[in-house]
Amino acid sequence: MQTRKTPGGAEYVFTRHALDQMERRGIKRKEIEAVLDGNHITDYPDTKGNRCLVSPVLNGRRLRIVVDKRTNPIEVVTAIVLD
Repeated sequence: MQTRKTPGGAEYVFTRHALDQMERRGIKRKEIEAVLDGNHITDYPDTKGNRCLVSPVLNGRRLRIVVDKRTNPIEVVTAIVLD
């Protein structure tokens, strides 16, 4: 997994699953970075220690980004377009 940095400096990596789902759902890396860098993020912890980051509307849609913040760098687990 290749470590990347958001424009704001947060380091992250994509899981293979996240990349597959992003491609299937038409989600761009820059959209993920905007969510990771944003002050508008709402955290929802889950039972596995992951957190769901819900963005405001970006490009006419809302995204749910699931990340594992226990890792360094942050691991993007999956990305979902909300209805």
